[in-house]
Amino acid sequence: MDSDTLPHDQAAQLARLVEQIDLNRVGAGIGATSDADLTRYQLAVEYGGRHWRGTVAEPCVPTELRPLLRFLTSAAR
Repeated sequence: MDSDTLPHDQAAQLARLVEQIDLNRVGAGIGATSDADLTRYQLAVEYGGRHWRGTVAEPCVPTELRPLLRFLTSAAR
């Protein structure tokens, strides 16, 4: 999802959510097991010169990523 293509209010909300995440603390493969029944998310975050790419899977999604994932899944609908 590109913030340049979102309405201004949604782009601002997305930016706030990304700013709240300490990308240095979040690993690239948190809970990224091979269990086919788990919900997995592949994310790439580019913001303010920061770049992060990784895969997270339930139930091991870090608490700080949950608001971003809720926003992204809701906006994708």
